[in-house]
Amino acid sequence: MLSLSLCFCDLGVDSGKYLGHTVSTTAIRELFLDGNELQCEGAIELIKLCVDQAEIEAYQREEEEKKKTEEEELKAEKDKQSKYDGISGRDGSASEKDDNSASEKKGIKKKKKGKGKKKKKKSRSPPPVGPWLHKLHLADNGIDGFGDGGSFAPIICMRLFKKLIMNSKCLQELDLEDNTIGELGSREIMDGLKYRKEIKLGGCKVRTTHTITVDTFGSIIKFGNKVMKKGKRKRKKGKKKK
Repeated sequence: MLSLSLCFCDLGVDSGKYLGHTVSTTAIRELFLDGNELQCEGAIELIKLCVDQAEIEAYQREEEEKKKTEEEELKAEKDKQSKYDGISGRDGSASEKDDNSASEKKGIKKKKKGKGKKKKKKSRSPPPVGPWLHKLHLADNGIDGFGDGGSFAPIICMRLFKKLIMNSKCLQELDLEDNTIGELGSREIMDGLKYRKEIKLGGCKVRTTHTITVDTFGSIIKFGNKVMKKGKRKRKKGKKKK
């Protein structure tokens, strides 16, 4: 099961903990929970493990990028030394021989292809199990400052969503409509989308309440929805070429 819909099922704050555990121990990628009462506390429990996993993966990506840059720098230094030592010329002649031998081998392989057995199609591997959400819909879930968490609860909750947006590579949709997250909470979402766009992590479509300033609402649309529209246009171009 990759998708789970529990809209308008009268789920409360405690359900967030169980749903978070379910997401982290199954292959569920899409979660639709509109019209419940998870509130800020339930939403935090729901995405807590997803945020932790996303931060770990973000750290791993940074380490991989550092290693790549270090390897490229070392390679560049070796190339400079080889030019002065005259090794580059020898490498060129050796590479020509390798190319000739490779072309001869290719000719032999082409002849043998007719006699060889047909390759079997690789079977698709099952979806990974873990806290990776692609779509999360939490519209009209009482995520506001009127719950047990008080007036600061939406800000704390949105800071966690900000981390998810910033670090989760697989996140595609986040629906927080009809939740009074406030101006400060909306800015957290805006900052997360802005950072995501800067590091080119991929598009993420986000819907929030309209009861915020025009500038913040416009920025969320700019950094979120606009990215998804570009992706759709590219797909259409690919179809025309075919």
